[in-house]
Amino acid sequence: SSVKVVADYALSKSQNQASRAYTPTSAVYYYISEMPSGMEMNKIDVRKNLDSHFHSDSWVCHREIVRQEGRRRDQEGWFESPYMSRVHLAFNWSHIPDYLTFDEHYKLAIYVRPSRCNKLECTSTGRRISEVENIPCLQPLGLPSWFIDSNTMRNNILNLTLLSLDDARFRVEVHIINGLALPYAEYFKETMTIFIDYPQRAKYLDNQSGKRIMSPLLNHEEKSINMVHMFGIRYDQGHSTLIRPPMNLPPRWKSFERGRMLIGLNTTLRKRPPKMKYAPKSDADNFWNNPYSSVDDAKQHTDTYLETFHGLIYDMSDGSHAYDLESLILPYLPYFSNCREFDSYIPLWAVVESATECNLPGVTKDFPSSWWRRNIPSIPHQDDVIAVGPFDFMRFYPVADWCERKIRCNYDENLSDIDMAPRWFEGDTGVALFSIIRDPINYNEYTGRDRSIIGKADGGGQKYVKAANSIEQFVPATIDRSAALSIEGGCTILCFPRKVTLDIAYYQMDHKTKRIVQTNVIYDEFDKDFTSDDYELHVKFYPLNYQELIIKFAFSRNLFLLLFAQIGTATVVVAMVYWVVTRLTTNLENPPPLRLYGFLSIIIPPAFLGFILGLIPVSVATAAVFWLLKGFSVFTLETDPTGRNWLFLPSLSLQYSDARGDPDDLFISQQGRAGLSFVTIGIVSMYYTAKAFVPDRTSSAQHDMPRGYYDLGAREVNSWKRSNLIYSSILMGLFLVIIMEWSFWPSFGVYIWEAIILMKILSIIVGAIVDAQIGDNLLSAPVMTAMGLVQGIVTMSS
Repeated sequence: SSVKVVADYALSKSQNQASRAYTPTSAVYYYISEMPSGMEMNKIDVRKNLDSHFHSDSWVCHREIVRQEGRRRDQEGWFESPYMSRVHLAFNWSHIPDYLTFDEHYKLAIYVRPSRCNKLECTSTGRRISEVENIPCLQPLGLPSWFIDSNTMRNNILNLTLLSLDDARFRVEVHIINGLALPYAEYFKETMTIFIDYPQRAKYLDNQSGKRIMSPLLNHEEKSINMVHMFGIRYDQGHSTLIRPPMNLPPRWKSFERGRMLIGLNTTLRKRPPKMKYAPKSDADNFWNNPYSSVDDAKQHTDTYLETFHGLIYDMSDGSHAYDLESLILPYLPYFSNCREFDSYIPLWAVVESATECNLPGVTKDFPSSWWRRNIPSIPHQDDVIAVGPFDFMRFYPVADWCERKIRCNYDENLSDIDMAPRWFEGDTGVALFSIIRDPINYNEYTGRDRSIIGKADGGGQKYVKAANSIEQFVPATIDRSAALSIEGGCTILCFPRKVTLDIAYYQMDHKTKRIVQTNVIYDEFDKDFTSDDYELHVKFYPLNYQELIIKFAFSRNLFLLLFAQIGTATVVVAMVYWVVTRLTTNLENPPPLRLYGFLSIIIPPAFLGFILGLIPVSVATAAVFWLLKGFSVFTLETDPTGRNWLFLPSLSLQYSDARGDPDDLFISQQGRAGLSFVTIGIVSMYYTAKAFVPDRTSSAQHDMPRGYYDLGAREVNSWKRSNLIYSSILMGLFLVIIMEWSFWPSFGVYIWEAIILMKILSIIVGAIVDAQIGDNLLSAPVMTAMGLVQGIVTMSS
């Protein structure tokens, strides 16, 4: 007997494909009992019976069904290119006759899936028919301008590069469009070589870890593939306000209708294409605005083209979307375009992970020919990587990737023009061009999606930026233009660096993972020749040793707390040894004993009491300010979470000309009131500090009063001293604000030693003025301590 089991499987509407519905499916299973009821069979008969059934089932199972397992002609010639793969296409057309003209006799077509585009059709009479959407798109990718230029020689070895921004599949075809060229069709066969590379050194993951599901638009089985990681490039709207936006901003939306791939012409210095200026595909002036009439349209187009360079924000509370683009995560370096080997898009990982192009530093004083690192390849095998951890001070030097290489580039900008905003090569020292995400990011963090398919909460790269817990996760690439100071006559406008160095220092956390620590863009070798647009991009990517990691605070906070405790303990031990040596070598017959507990009992209680008494007024003032500005976050969090109705603040106008306040300006007004709150807390602290340093005099102490004050009462004298101390403290505070603002000067770090010497001399002069103003060393000491503290802050931060 057999038992029939029917299993129903219903797939509801997908959350991400709401318009697609699936009908329920069913399957029939048979359970065959080893001993059929009502029959007596021996084991041999039972085995024969089962073998008969299984043989029949096996034949059915292994029978080929052409519809499911047959040869699929539509997949022939297609190559998979997962997310962030970089495909090198090399065409050896050196044997193609010169009289065969590209775009006249033959064409090169590269098709990409997934893609979708509209096709305009016409009737036989030439009448236009409405556009028809093709999925996948039947049109090939647009080739680079340098490739299709008539001055480019095609009977040569040509190289194209495809950078996949999402999971994709591509196919390369050569189309013979002139019948006279048909006899030469065989010349194009087997002339293409494909090499596919992907990032694997930022965070190395083997086949047993770090998997993700490939996009179902390409693979119906949704197979698992390796989860690659890379160092993303953050570019903000704030960067574009200080420096003119780059020429290689990414294309978006409809520009990717033929496939989410960036294509470039890969040329070397010996085979350079004709000089052409790169035509940007994005409107830099309106790049940060929503290009569509509504947020819903933006969401629809974002889902259609799998866009990631957008500003859509999903509100989970009401299920609505808003558009506010402030940040991008780019897979390539902005500004550096029109470069040999990379065209207009230079992925950072492709530059620093090339075992054939990366080199160790040349022989210099710092890196002699006997340097130990020269015995190891610049890109060592993954198994040979040795990290330097927080407690590996005995190892000191890591064994990790060290890449230095040169890339020849041309400025895409018209050098003879003068722009309102400084261009990237005219930026001043200290300005950040972009930021590098310090830790490698994966597919989900780059795309802002939880899966390989679209969803409601897709936020693009900006989603990761907004979810960042700290600004320390982004390492700014700051400009160093100090070499321009030596140019006679100044070097600001129409002065061009011919050597640009991208200096990236990183921390090898373990044998698999890297973390970016510092990034600088150094300009050098300036001239004023606007007729030449050549420059060299030098890339330096190297690990920091243990000492450098300590200096740059690359380790965790706990290590530095431990290091601080060790230094304090070592200091106490040294003092103890000094006391023991002094005790053993003293000439006194009866040296005094060490009264440690008695000493601590004298100094600790007053210090602790003074700390508590000084903390009380500051805490009260801070609590009052918080209640006034942010009290709604505690008292009315449920009813008024944004504070639009908190106390009387929303109704106050920002300036006298306003009739009443605008609740939408609440955040701006809070920033101004926060500054006033700091001033208030500072004055309260000065007032109580003055009372602590100038206590009330008793009548018995009036004989100690200075000459000239006998005609005044003790109360008036104390009041004058306190007022004078507060007045001097306020003036000193204003002066220190000027020093603090001076430290934000872009060239402050360049002249740091001159600044330190100047501030030392300045502190002597200011100290004499304060002593003359206050007339009491006890009262002038805290005022000058504030100046020493600010000097330490500004010099350390530089």
